[in-house]
Amino acid sequence: RDWSSDVCSSDLKAGEDFFVVEVARAMAEIEPLKMQEAWIRKAIEVANGSSQGKTQYWLGELYADLGWRLFDLRQFEASLAAHNCSLSSYRTLDSQEEIFRASWAIGRLLRQLRRIPEALAWNQALLLEISSNGYLYGRICEEVAECLLSLKGPEAAQAHFARAYQELSQTSVEDRHPLGLKRLKQLGKVE
Repeated sequence: RDWSSDVCSSDLKAGEDFFVVEVARAMAEIEPLKMQEAWIRKAIEVANGSSQGKTQYWLGELYADLGWRLFDLRQFEASLAAHNCSLSSYRTLDSQEEIFRASWAIGRLLRQLRRIPEALAWNQALLLEISSNGYLYGRICEEVAECLLSLKGPEAAQAHFARAYQELSQTSVEDRHPLGLKRLKQLGKVE
């Protein structure tokens, strides 16, 4: 039986769409990777069709979820498109932290797609913007460093690797990947 058609039917009563999106997101978490995309797309469809602001609020996160699922499936162009939708959604909410996170994802995808000069320009502009707002996200420093490493070599990237290491070694557990931190420390020549 296809439960997704029951959960995401078009016969939604007023106010149910928020819960349908929550259920679809939960299903995307427990289903195998190839099925997750379908659940997220159904949630996006419901959220896009909703007249409730609280349901539409999910869109930025849903598009980001879709983007990372597509990334895991190595569908990088589609992932980039989803992250661009995420960024657009977050911009309508004017949520700075989510805007920065979505922007970082776009820069990461540009580098993954080997569009290194474009990725470098994107990430440098983002780094300048967040620094002027008093906010710093170590993953953006890391992206700038990776782009500089690809284009100009280790010396040009060293300071950014060191800055990324300093930021990420002091942040949340999800940002602390021991092998990644070790690499950042080595390339940044941090004592």
